[in-house]
Amino acid sequence: VVACLESLSGERLGPNYRYWVEYVGGHEDIRPKAGYRAWKAALFGRIAAALAPGGSFVLADVVVPERPEDAVVPLEEGFDLPDSVADQLEWLADAGLSSTVAWSAGDLAVLVGDR
Repeated sequence: VVACLESLSGERLGPNYRYWVEYVGGHEDIRPKAGYRAWKAALFGRIAAALAPGGSFVLADVVVPERPEDAVVPLEEGFDLPDSVADQLEWLADAGLSSTVAWSAGDLAVLVGDR
């Protein structure tokens, strides 16, 4: 997993790779590091470029729900950094992938980007 993340991200993550992002959870006062959202959008572009024609990227993750009361999944400090479904679909589309929501419930979603 670490080698794959390092290859895709271009970053050296080391043995504590789970702690390289900041905890956001539902806290309005905590924001991701400057450039994180642009980095994630660019990561989707690198994933898209690595896909063979006809390939798919499937992302199952905790997301920022449309309704705050739907945020029920416990988030792990130093690991979970959810984004909205809309933002991630936009980033997948910007990466040249045909993106859809395969499934969602509350603050969980499965997104698919097809090349």
